[in-house]
Formats: sequence, C-alpha cells, structure tokens
Amino acid sequence: MPRNPTVSVITPAYKAHGHLPQAVHSMLRQTYADWEMLIVSDDGADYEALLAMEDIRDPRLRFYSTDGNGTGPNNARNVALRHARGQYLLPLDADDVMYPPRLAALLPHAEKCGMCGNNVRVLRDPRNDILGQLFSEGSGIRWFDVDAYTSTSIPMTFMFRSDIVSWQWDVDVELGADTLFNLCGFETLCRVPVLETALHEYSVVPTSICHNADASLRADRAYRYCLNRLKRDRLGFKDPAIVEKVEHMLLRKLALNKEFKLAFDNGICRDFQEFMGLFQHDPQHKQRQRCTG
Repeated sequence: MPRNPTVSVITPAYKAHGHLPQAVHSMLRQTYADWEMLIVSDDGADYEALLAMEDIRDPRLRFYSTDGNGTGPNNARNVALRHARGQYLLPLDADDVMYPPRLAALLPHAEKCGMCGNNVRVLRDPRNDILGQLFSEGSGIRWFDVDAYTSTSIPMTFMFRSDIVSWQWDVDVELGADTLFNLCGFETLCRVPVLETALHEYSVVPTSICHNADASLRADRAYRYCLNRLKRDRLGFKDPAIVEKVEHMLLRKLALNKEFKLAFDNGICRDFQEFMGLFQHDPQHKQRQRCTG
C-alpha cells in the first residue's frame, strides 16, 4: 500500500447546522490522519464559518458549494467527487458519525480489494437509541456479493479505491442513488469485504428527507422511477444479471415500502428503521400481520 494514501471523505450539507460539527469531530478523532473532508453546501450556508464559530478549524477540511439550494445530495456528492484528490473515496452524511479506527481499518482492505465496508449501527437522533445493527458484532470479515448487499435494510457506506470509480451519483434519482452507486462497485468487483466491527453510526433524523412524514411517498416515487429507467437505459449497469437483481431489489423495496406506509399511518412506527426493527424482533411476523391485515 502506498505510504500515507489520502482518503477523500465526501459530505453533502443541507440544513446541516445542528449535525455537521459532530460528523467533523468524528473525522478529527480518526487514528489515521492523512485525509481530506470535502463539505459541499447545498443551501447557501457558509459551513466553514459555522464550524469556525465552534472553534473547529483544520486544513484538511475543504469547503465547496453547489451554488444552489436543495439541488440534492447526489449533486453535492458529485461536486465533491470532481474536487477529490485522494486515492480513496468515502461518503459520510452530515448527520452520521465514524468511530476513530474506521479509516485505518478500511484502508488495507480497500487497497487490496478495491472497495470495503463495515458493520454499522442505526441510532435515533437525538436520544441515541439503537434501532438496529447490520449484523452481530465480530472481529472477522464477511464477503458480500450483490445478493447479500441488496437483501440488507441497514444503510451501508463503503470506502472505494478511486481508480476503480468511473461512475457518479445519479442526480435524477430522488432516493437510493447511494445504493445504486454502491452497486456499480459490486458490478465491477463481484465480491466485497465487510468488516464485522461496527465503525459507523447512521443517524435517523426526523427532519431528513429519508425519515420525515412523506418519506414513503418519496420512496415509492423513486423506486418506480428507477424501474422505468431500468427498462430505458439499465440505470447505467452493463451486466444483464445485475440489472435483473436490481429490478428484484426495487420490487421488494416497493412492497416493503407499502407495508411501512400502513404501519406509519396506523401509528405503529415513526420511521422505516424502527419499522424494520419491529420485524427483526418479531420472527413470526405477527407485527407484519397487524400492519397489513
């Protein structure tokens, strides 16, 4: 592995005033120090000034803007991608947190395999209630293929070796473009190592577009759009087998999203991750029957 390769961490920021400092602090605490964090404002806010007001300054923090307001996280990520200087790429949402050893743990596997992920915890902000975890904590490696990845309901992010990334985030996909971005990596590499150690917290924030009151409507619209795109241009995928697996994934997500909407409307759950947590603790699917029957 090259000596001290740079990791470019990509963070879109939209109405991120309350959460971004915590995400940045998690970067400053990394045991691996050779990184840059590209923070892209998508709401016109000066996040450099915001962080400076909290005495957060570091030359590794780099600030950009989409020059728009609410153009979407995928556009913001692509802005960062164009400016990234690192040999490795790692997305980090402004309301998420990385544990101190994450960069150091992912780097050798990303260097060897081209892409690497890790176990992740889902927490409710601001109470930090644990809603779920990708899988049981361990010290080994699990190998994910497309089938394993598309069967998960916990959001995952991966470190990519930048020389394999020839694609961008699809700006026309309202929700789930991060999943499609990751699937491009699986199409390229087939199998990807995922560390069993939890190194990342995904926060469920009620104000985010993924978790607010109309999340199910947005998801339904996004999944149907992607299904139509699959018929038209394969969403950029080249392998017909991958296209088929993506179609199956989207159809499953549509069906599950329908059940989530019923549960949400009936006051059974507050967001999708809580909905999935109810099912994980209900192996006989009694909760599912209450939601749909």
